[in-house]
Amino acid sequence: LEKYEMKATINYITSKLGSDSYFNLDQMKEMRQSEWMSIESHTVSHLDLNTLEDSHIESELLDSKKWIDEESKNWIEKELEQTTTLLCYPAGRYDERVIKSAEETGYKMAVTTEPGYASKSDGLYTLKRVRVSPGYDGESFGQYMLAFEL
Repeated sequence: LEKYEMKATINYITSKLGSDSYFNLDQMKEMRQSEWMSIESHTVSHLDLNTLEDSHIESELLDSKKWIDEESKNWIEKELEQTTTLLCYPAGRYDERVIKSAEETGYKMAVTTEPGYASKSDGLYTLKRVRVSPGYDGESFGQYMLAFEL
């Protein structure tokens, strides 16, 4: 990222803390200290939000945001020093209730799994994104990114 001056966001599922298959707190701290990486919310449990009761939606969103913004300082020497503003919908699924809850719990925008570059005209709570998965070499990543050119 630094070499090409590109920024990236990792959407963190807070219940994965301590899982062998997920990045750990030291890695989180290292990534967050870089100007190239941000860490945002992917909820607590990665549940299909549009199938949940309203109170459960709110707790998934609020508890994840609160952990990233505040409670992370209990495990990291210094908290992540951020106000989490971005939500990534699990599996890209959402409905009007989920959007309303995201707004009410303090998120400023949210991304879906709809591929493409984000545009304000999409609506701040229904933004497209370019999803990057492991396994790309430089050339294939470049080709992938070009596929989304406007």
